[in-house]
Amino acid sequence: MTPSTSVDGSRNPGSLVRAARAGIPAALISRRGWERLLRAARGTPRDLSPTSILLECRLDRRSSLADLSYQVDAASPWLQPLPAGVNQRLAMGWLEFDSGIDPGLAPSRFFTPAYALDPSRPSDSCRADALALLQKLETQSAASPAGSGPGAKALGAAEQAIRRLPDGCKVRQIGLMESRTPVGLRLCLSGFDGSVSTGTLKDYLEETGYGAVAGDLARSRDGLVPLSDYLDLSIDVPPSAGDRSGWEIQLSRRNPAAERRWTALLEYLDGYVRLRPEKVEALLRVRGSRRMPAWEEAPPAGSAHFLVFHVNHLKLLFDRRLGPSVKAYLGVVPYQKDLASGSP
Repeated sequence: MTPSTSVDGSRNPGSLVRAARAGIPAALISRRGWERLLRAARGTPRDLSPTSILLECRLDRRSSLADLSYQVDAASPWLQPLPAGVNQRLAMGWLEFDSGIDPGLAPSRFFTPAYALDPSRPSDSCRADALALLQKLETQSAASPAGSGPGAKALGAAEQAIRRLPDGCKVRQIGLMESRTPVGLRLCLSGFDGSVSTGTLKDYLEETGYGAVAGDLARSRDGLVPLSDYLDLSIDVPPSAGDRSGWEIQLSRRNPAAERRWTALLEYLDGYVRLRPEKVEALLRVRGSRRMPAWEEAPPAGSAHFLVFHVNHLKLLFDRRLGPSVKAYLGVVPYQKDLASGSP
């Protein structure tokens, strides 16, 4: 996941998800998928105040279900419980709700370190901050009831994955996968998009336990680099149950109509796993803004509420047991606009 911005984060989660439905093609998320998303949204606090949402859907299967994530401020109480001092180390957080799981269960929490907003920070300094954040999460896990936090194996594997990062690579995000049993971690790692040699990438994956998919990741990277602006390595920790890992792929121009590489990127991904043609066509139509007159709170006089839609990023995932898959993450940002100044 990558940062989004919003001029108005006051919408409550349920109304935001309901309003988003009008701008997402039905081929991507079915009626049943929306029912599950709304059920998940009803299980979230009304005062969550997300600044944006992500809707995660598959592009390679008939299933049109989806998962839901909310972007929240680093100081949000809904990122708690966290040990003292963690919020000061964060740029933002995300709460991910698996729509197929009881909405009463804890969401997965994703933490974006503050240094992510400063690309000039040296990688060694960033690595130290990431390890400090991981240590804080370990402290929380030790104080939690058995089974409610990541175990020693996951924490140890994450620490080794961070310490072994090649020069120039950084931890962009740490995910605490609390909706899973057992609880695991996910690391999103930047810097592998071309500046690291193929040999170094393979060595890193072998050393950290992802050797079974190292070849797939190395080969796919070579094709993805010219088709992306940001390419992050995503690994599930510990490296077991299929060695799940993949690439999070983002283009700076998120409007597919204004960027030819979106079509070329989807064609390339279709070479790894057959994408559903109707979903590809629908994805290329996710763009623009919609005026939303049905908010629960009326906008100030002379202004209106909008939602801005974009393709935030795609993900090519490799799993030793289940094979490759492709996901799309659709961004929806609430926006309050002064009508006198034109459209958003």
